[in-house]
Amino acid sequence: MSPLFLYITMEKYNEILISFCVTCMNRAHHIKRTLLKNIKAIKDSKIDSEIILLDYDSKDDLELWTKISLSDFLENEIIKYYKVHSKEFFYPSKAKNIAHRLSSGKIVCNIDADNLFTKDLPLFIQSEYEKNNNIVGKVDSGLNQGLIFMSKENFVKLNGYDESFSYTGYGHEDTDLIARAERMGLEKILISTDMYSYINHSNEERVSNFNGEDNFGEYAQVNKKKEEYNTRNNITTVDQVFGVDDVYRLVMTKDYDNYRRDEFAKIRRERKNEFKEKEVTKNFNRL
Repeated sequence: MSPLFLYITMEKYNEILISFCVTCMNRAHHIKRTLLKNIKAIKDSKIDSEIILLDYDSKDDLELWTKISLSDFLENEIIKYYKVHSKEFFYPSKAKNIAHRLSSGKIVCNIDADNLFTKDLPLFIQSEYEKNNNIVGKVDSGLNQGLIFMSKENFVKLNGYDESFSYTGYGHEDTDLIARAERMGLEKILISTDMYSYINHSNEERVSNFNGEDNFGEYAQVNKKKEEYNTRNNITTVDQVFGVDDVYRLVMTKDYDNYRRDEFAKIRRERKNEFKEKEVTKNFNRL
């Protein structure tokens, strides 16, 4: 793969309506449980959509699993897989901004790696967007704020997630984005929890790739104060150049099939209990 530098320009939209943006660092075990189901939900909805999967320099087998299990979806560009390198820690705002900038849909929707959704979500997003494109959608629950959608045009006007949240603390970048969107005049739309679910996991796992995991509570308070600062000062558009980094894209072609077959045979020998050809084939056929 060769590097693709993200220039500070607004990408031209294509015919895709929704870009679901997923970021991940060392969470392949979650992606393996969610991504194929979310692809099926998109296909069942018949809404023109894509999934942007940004691998934030994972050290697990995410890239290899993607090559083997998702090659058909990569080839037809239902999924677009990108990877950044030389990252010691996961910086959520930065990663999310890169993924959103790489998107080509008219609407961007952030999906966390542990998120699952039904076909009703793309249909709901399309319906609400057709009624009013100046909206910001969030889950109707205080338990998880990661699922957020709005037009890419409005996301760019906000300059995305506040990337300073990534380097000084933990969390609150999502509630800050929603608050700034509302201050900019976007109408908040609530997403029913019937359309959405997530994998339960511990806070220890949640912050395992975070710079400062030993001071989780203290670092969360830092970002809470930053969000309060943005609110007090009526900030809407963050003063930053967002989502810029050196990114590698994995592109599949028909010539890749031979490599996939050889690599799969190698995996099957090395990890008999983790990868089974019948299961992967069943996933392909089911979708």
